[in-house]
Amino acid sequence: MRSRYCFLLSSTPCKYAGQRSPFPASALAGVCAGGRLRNVTRNLRPGLRTLRASAETEHSQGTRQAQYDFIIVGAGAAGCVLANRLSTAQFSNGDRRYPRVLLLEAGDALAEAPYFEHIPLGFPQLIGSRLDYGFFSRENPTHLGGRGAVYLPRGRGEGGSHAISVMLVHRGSRHDYETWVKDYEALGWGPDDVLPYFKRLESNERTAQRGADGEAATALHGSDGPLRVSDQRSPNPLSLAFIEACLERGIRRNKDFNDWDHGQEGAGLFQVTQRDGRRESPATAYLQPVRSRRNLHIETNALAEHLVWSKDGRRVEGIRFIDRHGRRRAALAHCEVILAAGAINTPQLLMLSGLGPGAHLQDFGIPVVRDLPGVGQNLQDHAAVMLSYYAPDPYGKDRDKKRIFYTERLGKDPLVLAEYFLLGRGPLTSPVCEAGAFVHTQAVIGEPSCDLQLRFVPFFSDADPYKSLGEYRSGGHVLTNTSIRPAGFGLQAVAIRPRSRGRIELATIDPRARPIIHTGWLEDKRDLQTLLSGLKLGREILSGDSMRPYRGREAFPETLEDDLVTYIRRTCHTANAIVGTARMGTGRDAVVDPELRVHGVERLRVIDASVMPKIIGGQTGVPTMMIAERGADLVKKTWKLV
Repeated sequence: MRSRYCFLLSSTPCKYAGQRSPFPASALAGVCAGGRLRNVTRNLRPGLRTLRASAETEHSQGTRQAQYDFIIVGAGAAGCVLANRLSTAQFSNGDRRYPRVLLLEAGDALAEAPYFEHIPLGFPQLIGSRLDYGFFSRENPTHLGGRGAVYLPRGRGEGGSHAISVMLVHRGSRHDYETWVKDYEALGWGPDDVLPYFKRLESNERTAQRGADGEAATALHGSDGPLRVSDQRSPNPLSLAFIEACLERGIRRNKDFNDWDHGQEGAGLFQVTQRDGRRESPATAYLQPVRSRRNLHIETNALAEHLVWSKDGRRVEGIRFIDRHGRRRAALAHCEVILAAGAINTPQLLMLSGLGPGAHLQDFGIPVVRDLPGVGQNLQDHAAVMLSYYAPDPYGKDRDKKRIFYTERLGKDPLVLAEYFLLGRGPLTSPVCEAGAFVHTQAVIGEPSCDLQLRFVPFFSDADPYKSLGEYRSGGHVLTNTSIRPAGFGLQAVAIRPRSRGRIELATIDPRARPIIHTGWLEDKRDLQTLLSGLKLGREILSGDSMRPYRGREAFPETLEDDLVTYIRRTCHTANAIVGTARMGTGRDAVVDPELRVHGVERLRVIDASVMPKIIGGQTGVPTMMIAERGADLVKKTWKLV
């Protein structure tokens, strides 16, 4: 074998000669055969310079091959859980040693994150920061009113996307997991299978209540898990008024959206991942307590390039990555490599390593180790649309009502700051989306699960909330922000069980390049109908008596255009729940089996949101941690860890 990617560098003498290729010889031969090189040259040119530099760097510095038992790629919601559970287990053989675990993360360590990451209302500062990949999609303009791209925030750093989210705790419904088993043959992932893992991961403050309430909470929730789950400490009066307005409209009250016996439908306050008023993330809950373990090695600012294969192409042996100093290195895994890089980066890494749709890989000259047509397919996301109202005096006296209408003034109020830093209470503990409702619309008559979520925010928002967040963030950090935001509030309608499907594709063979993301939003007209119903219902709720003291004129969509369908197409945005791009189950388009092992490959698993065969109805951070908890048990069972 002349070189890794020898089929790309064949026109020049190879400086990397004599070293082992990460791909099996049979896969390389398939690429070089039949004149394939001529067909893919135009796609490879953008990456040639990078690959030549890679070969020269590795030739001059040597390839460092550290050895571990397990390598975990990605320190997001799943990776933090896996690092904790595997590093604290022991092999059950005679010496009872702890496994050596390597955790790779492309972003920053928790200690390098800015202080406002830990303040719940610091959320606007996180979007667009170095903690956010800031992806953009490539869209079909027909479905999105002429738009060719939309913004997709994704977490980059320890804790992943949940670390820059609004911290909401949702499990979905019982029917979500029944569907996984019935429709996708994801055996072992039914509601009764996953409930113990939901309880294991959380320490829910409701279980500490005395009397009947505490007993009821203990039946539903965990009391001693790593992740602190709390009721909101200082809900905004606007959020409470919104709940009353829902009751006026005939929507029932729901005190626990995660009570599967009671059902998801209804209105109430959301529970959040907070500990004493501070943001709780997978990094603070799972990774921080084990960071100092000698058998756990964490590499941050480390970009995974591709998997390393055995000579016969049947087994994954390790990973190649670029470390924080720009050095190309390799690490070998005696037991398994586990991909937990998220629903965008995991399929990209699989395809760069020769696992994916064969024709797509061959177009880029990538050796096809296994033709897995489902890699990158089945992308699902929660599309959302905004309904916004001004306060009665949005630029005048209502801006002084800082504890009702949240604006940039909030972080400069000494009393608000003292309440937060001394007591862990007050407006700075707001998760932004404080209250909400789950509703059945006309689009799902006769179906068991709600298709619409309403999320109330005590902030004024533009039609595109990411525009508002960007304007706020451009004014500086929370304590000295100079932006001028009107007083008002918003209601986000979210299609939580979409029928539309998107996909991930490679843009180039350079692992540092962004993949091509097609969200597929609104390609199924039923999703459009859900959002349309959400806007109409939202208007009815917000016109209720309970909201009258706070309500001025409608800003969006009223001042934008009368055609609500056009408004939805032009302004719909992500509610940050991308999943499904390496789905579990059976069938040709399944990527992993129910034990999360990649089909046809030894010693490789995917354990993250990619494996969800169908998106759950609600925010996906906690379900992803549940998947990692169960995935860790599956790994421990295979390798006899206790």
